[in-house]
Amino acid sequence: MRIYDGNNQTRITWETDTSGTPMRTILNEANVPGQTRIWVWDGKNANERRRNIFSGYKSKRPPAPDEFYKTVSEVKRLLQHSQAIQIEVPGYEADDVIYSVVKNWSRDEAVHVISTDRDLMPLTMLANVTSSQVPFMGV
Repeated sequence: MRIYDGNNQTRITWETDTSGTPMRTILNEANVPGQTRIWVWDGKNANERRRNIFSGYKSKRPPAPDEFYKTVSEVKRLLQHSQAIQIEVPGYEADDVIYSVVKNWSRDEAVHVISTDRDLMPLTMLANVTSSQVPFMGV
């Protein structure tokens, strides 16, 4: 099983894809046969829960450009025409959801997490879990 941090991988693909066809790159990865692909997205109001605990959460991070959110919407629509499973939970960031999925599924199946989010690295301490900190297109 491969689990992708959707927002993270979309951003990285757009910034680094040298093929000139980032949507094709994403679709090709989503349709590789023989393994479950799960794309996890930040849910609506994903940061709100953490901001209620710590008001400065991501306060110094500049907001993503509107074009990025349009791109994320396009990728989500594209993945509807693939073999990939998509998960988005309102009020939760993708890394929270990825933790839950991995902790439940890694007992029975090997799981590979694809994200450059270092918050996910502790998951590799679990049996059957590996992680890539580089984009899937090999850059």
